[in-house]
Amino acid sequence: MHEDCYQFLEKIAVGDEGMQETIGSVFDYWLPDDPPLTMLFSEVGEKIVDELFEVGWLNDQERFFLIEKAMNDADGYLKTAVATGLIEAMLSRASRYENGLSEILKMLGQKSRKHADAWLNF
Repeated sequence: MHEDCYQFLEKIAVGDEGMQETIGSVFDYWLPDDPPLTMLFSEVGEKIVDELFEVGWLNDQERFFLIEKAMNDADGYLKTAVATGLIEAMLSRASRYENGLSEILKMLGQKSRKHADAWLNF
């Protein structure tokens, strides 16, 4: 896996034991190989949404900033993983919660929202 992807995951999981466990369990499942990026980032996206709506995770603004930053200036691997893994999984998972999709869409930055809108209209 590319270094940018590792760094992104480290930042997204800072101070969140549940997120760290989610990421670790995906790596454990795919041992001895690295997990496919889209699968890994999908699990992270689902976890972000669950924490947002079930726990009210306090670090969400920072997470959405990191997502937007990845969409704006990331290499191809990280940008693709964030778009097709994380954002799309967030949108799918958000539908489980009342007003979930609209809340997630409000929190996305411009490039992230553009991808989300395109995916939702596909």
